[in-house]
Amino acid sequence: MALVRIGIGLVLFAVALTFTVLMAQGSPESDVYLVIAHAPPFSRAELLAALEKIKNYTIWASWAGDVGIAVGSSREAIEKDVSSRGLHGTFLKVGDKPVPDVETVVKKVGKSYRAEIIKGGKPNMTYVSEDLEDVLWWIANVSRHVDIPLGNEIVWYKLDLPIFWFAYAIPFCNGTYYGPWPPPIMVAGDTTVRVQVFPENRTIVPIKLPKPVPVNVTRVGESWFGHYVVDACALPFEVEKSLVLALVHKDNVEKVISILSQVPYVTVRAEPATRR
Repeated sequence: MALVRIGIGLVLFAVALTFTVLMAQGSPESDVYLVIAHAPPFSRAELLAALEKIKNYTIWASWAGDVGIAVGSSREAIEKDVSSRGLHGTFLKVGDKPVPDVETVVKKVGKSYRAEIIKGGKPNMTYVSEDLEDVLWWIANVSRHVDIPLGNEIVWYKLDLPIFWFAYAIPFCNGTYYGPWPPPIMVAGDTTVRVQVFPENRTIVPIKLPKPVPVNVTRVGESWFGHYVVDACALPFEVEKSLVLALVHKDNVEKVISILSQVPYVTVRAEPATRR
């Protein structure tokens, strides 16, 4: 039995107080910046208090939350990948450079699906079946005994979990949405996946799964300063206030970051607010 927790990066835990100002490489200096501060659950009261302190130095400022917009089927995505370029998993062993001593490959060959565990450039274990789920279960079972790069794909395939793109939920309270997909959109407040996997009898027991709900909003743009955004007031669930967003004149960016950076374990960054 394996406990699989797939946390989809909704909360950032910093090991120390850090903040960075990020500039778009090669872009001219901007007059206005979007400052983004993200705090873990135990620091959110302090983050909201800091929001009140920065308002005198901002053009606009608000709390916000992370949500996921469902944009596709994980089963369909896996089937497409296997049929085209195949599923590949490669170990990273020296810095960020892949070392090809162990690799996992799943690909479609004719009407069959073929899985290979490759070591030193040569197939070490091979499994062939006309059923893709059968092949993915084989990989999950092997991964219990051999440290291989693939193994959780069976969870996504079997449960057909939604694929999410992340968006900011901001309380505009005007029913608006910025993103590339036509409404209604499917939105989840928590995209964490937690399951128990029993490869020996090919069973998955869900513990926590995302539950996207339809949201009918008015699409007003492709993005909001380079980010997907949905009106928090239009969502049928309570949004966790995990962020502070602020539009800040360049002369006040340093002051705003200084105030926000006093929140324990916060991460802060600033981006040129040049795109809508």
